[in-house]
Amino acid sequence: MLELHYFYKDTNDYKVYGSVIFPNPESIKPDDAFNLLTQKLSDNIYFQPEEWSMPSLNPEIWDNKNGDWHQLDRFSIPDTINTHIMESSFLKWVKHIKAFK
Repeated sequence: MLELHYFYKDTNDYKVYGSVIFPNPESIKPDDAFNLLTQKLSDNIYFQPEEWSMPSLNPEIWDNKNGDWHQLDRFSIPDTINTHIMESSFLKWVKHIKAFK
């Protein structure tokens, strides 16, 4: 398993953290996964989770002037089972998602 940690930050710098877990049959190391994914992010940091079949962490009650942009935090090998496990492996998923234009 491989856990992708990410967060939503509003214009007042309030943050909500979350993660998704991928099956990892290829045994991708967390640092390698981070490097692969940053190539597909806007400014190597930002993404919109809905476009990649990931849950949004945006609490709609907050100031949402910046849209639904989220930031990549890190990858890890999970200690526990999370509530959102992605269906495809990380390598299949990262090859399938669209890069920010």
